[in-house]
Amino acid sequence: MNESKELIVAEELNVEQVYTAGGLDPILERIKSQVDGFTPNIDTATGRKEVASLAHKVARSKVLLDDLGKNLVSGWKQKAKVVDNERKRMRDFLDNLKDEVRQPLTEWENTEKERIARLEWIIDETKSAGESTLANYLQFPLEAMVARLKEIKTIAIDESFAEYSSAMAQTKDKAISQMEQAIAQREKHDAEQAELARLRQEAAEREAKEREERIRQEAADKARKEAEEKARIEAERIEREKQDAIRRQVEAERREKEAAERAERDRIAAEERAKIEKEIAVRDAEHRALEEAARKENERLAKEKAEREEAERKAANKKHRAKINAVAAESLMDIGINGADAGKVVLAISEGKIKHVTINY
Repeated sequence: MNESKELIVAEELNVEQVYTAGGLDPILERIKSQVDGFTPNIDTATGRKEVASLAHKVARSKVLLDDLGKNLVSGWKQKAKVVDNERKRMRDFLDNLKDEVRQPLTEWENTEKERIARLEWIIDETKSAGESTLANYLQFPLEAMVARLKEIKTIAIDESFAEYSSAMAQTKDKAISQMEQAIAQREKHDAEQAELARLRQEAAEREAKEREERIRQEAADKARKEAEEKARIEAERIEREKQDAIRRQVEAERREKEAAERAERDRIAAEERAKIEKEIAVRDAEHRALEEAARKENERLAKEKAEREEAERKAANKKHRAKINAVAAESLMDIGINGADAGKVVLAISEGKIKHVTINY
């Protein structure tokens, strides 16, 4: 399509003939026929530009015809009502025609916005899954983390991701890495807790066994003592005086032996308890070190996330302002201001150089 060719030329029009009842019909039909002969293509940037250009030419035709009518009415008071009615009919017709011409582009733009929003949501959800799992691996159930990792891995990055394929691939890989790291850390943590519980159980069982052994030994000692006492009494009855010295020696040796045995048992038990307590203390210290490392890592990730979100917010605001400025410039162009001047006006307003006029972002 010729970018410079207008749909109608003012010099070719007879204004008085145009603004009589039905006089606009041939002109409007000629504009409509030119529009009908245009095939829109919204699959390429050039095609979308041509659609916008044609819609803008329709808008300029409306301004041209409306201005001709205004000039005619200023010197043609008695026909003002007819002209005004025709002007309104012409404006409505060309406004509707402009919307009709631009409809394919508008629908494409809306579809594109929905596609981009859906892909960005998927990327954000994948990113959040990785970061949240790594930051909260001690709070999340292990089965839930494994199931979520499986869901992330099944995401197929096909042609539907288009220009977001690379970003999605990077986000997916990072999320999988973070979730696998979180699951490994959780499994290690659970294994350590299970090992501590096992050691405590073993220690309790040893203590119970030793307690039973002491009771059994004490009962045996008691029975032996009673037997010895009976023998001693019987011997004393036979030869009390002769055995007095022997009895005292035997009693002293027996007590010394019992004291030595009791001391040895206490020493062994104390060494066992000390060994167990040392193992538990070492594991507790390692666990605390792991928790401290995880806490510092969580703080670092939270700080990086906050910085990244602030940068994204600034970029989004800049993009939003540029989009609003573009729409404002297009609106100025729709009323006849050329593209360069429209851009300057919008820039001046956004910089506060035009008093009492602002742009609502």
